[in-house]
Amino acid sequence: HFQNLGSQVVTSVMSADDTSHGPMRGIRVVELTTTIAGPAAGATLADWGAEVLKVEPPNGDNFRYILGISTGRESANEFLASPPFYAINRGKKSVVLDLKSAVGVEAIDKMLATADVFLSNYRQKALAQFGLDAETVARRYPRLVVCTLTGYGRVGPDKDVAGYDVGAFYARSGAAASFTALNPKHGARTMPTDPTPLPPQLPAGFGDMTTSMAAVAGISAALHARNTTGKGQIVDTSLLRTGGWVNFWDFTTVRAFDRYSGARSTNARLNPLLNVYRTQDDRLIWLLGMESQRHFPGVCKAIDRPEWVDDERFKTTGARAKNCRVLITALNERLAKMDLEPTLRERFADYDVWWQPVQTALEALTDEHVVAAGMFASIPPNAKDVGAGYTSIPSVSSPVDFSNASTQPTRPAPYLGEHTVEVLRELGIPEAAVPLSRL
Repeated sequence: HFQNLGSQVVTSVMSADDTSHGPMRGIRVVELTTTIAGPAAGATLADWGAEVLKVEPPNGDNFRYILGISTGRESANEFLASPPFYAINRGKKSVVLDLKSAVGVEAIDKMLATADVFLSNYRQKALAQFGLDAETVARRYPRLVVCTLTGYGRVGPDKDVAGYDVGAFYARSGAAASFTALNPKHGARTMPTDPTPLPPQLPAGFGDMTTSMAAVAGISAALHARNTTGKGQIVDTSLLRTGGWVNFWDFTTVRAFDRYSGARSTNARLNPLLNVYRTQDDRLIWLLGMESQRHFPGVCKAIDRPEWVDDERFKTTGARAKNCRVLITALNERLAKMDLEPTLRERFADYDVWWQPVQTALEALTDEHVVAAGMFASIPPNAKDVGAGYTSIPSVSSPVDFSNASTQPTRPAPYLGEHTVEVLRELGIPEAAVPLSRL
């Protein structure tokens, strides 16, 4: 399968099997979510073969219109109005329900009675208004796995605070400071003396997508437990907790040594072999010499500086740390006089230097290995997309493959309310009971 993206051609690897034979085949998920983290968890479950019923309000999930909402870039073309929406809502059925109406309440009650999983990233306080908070749903449907995915969790003074990943996952969890060499303002712990004024911006959805996989893991474990016990349970994860988990290094070291060990500027990294450098042909490369003593001789030989191996300033890991600024300056000067292509690429291979290029998303699209590794996917178009001229929708693959089934998306992202009538008929709710404005 080939997807033409401007001048870039991307190959997507797909097997003959489709997701109806995936490991989640036979599992029904009722999803009441918005924005990114919750929908992304549902999309992964759909890729794995689950039937996912996405319940949307009459105006739809706001993320359908995110570019207009956040940047003013509106479009009548549904894909161009929100390309990210398609990535994290593929493979689902869209069911429009007004949960303030009697029909809406009846419909979601019947949906949950037939479901295996209830997934929501709405705040519990809001869900309680409709009797859909985790405790109430779990009590009403004891075999149901109820997954709550929120900004700050289900307990604590800020449990009902609205959360985006940049706030909960990145800023509040301590992760943003770990990317930044900030001076201390509170407490006894010290931070590096090389301050960067502000934390770098978190790319859109990084914390959400990470947290979505935590939700999928929890749901999978709870379904496995139900096979043994016959009972469902509440699975809870949050952007905040996931931010803490991925920031494990700083949390464990700061508690062990009572001092901050986070980011240092690129000209002061204690391990100069674990740093980013610019080459003569204006490419960025990241050296990956975590085991500094092991990798230093190879780096020196690759860049024609073998005398550094026996230089007392650089001879040991401790010496390189003590003289890190000197060595980083020397590496910067040397690499600025060498081209990545083909010189450094070939010499790094010859001397087993561990490194990777710093690539843009556009560069990754045509990276032979990235493509072969299955990073990209093509989503089938829905009926409205076909009408707009699309034969496929470019996207990314969920990050887990199974040997016995394809996880490539085989079903479209639905247009708003596409499956409302179908699902309500299945539940025995007459079509006439639903106002046309709600379909």
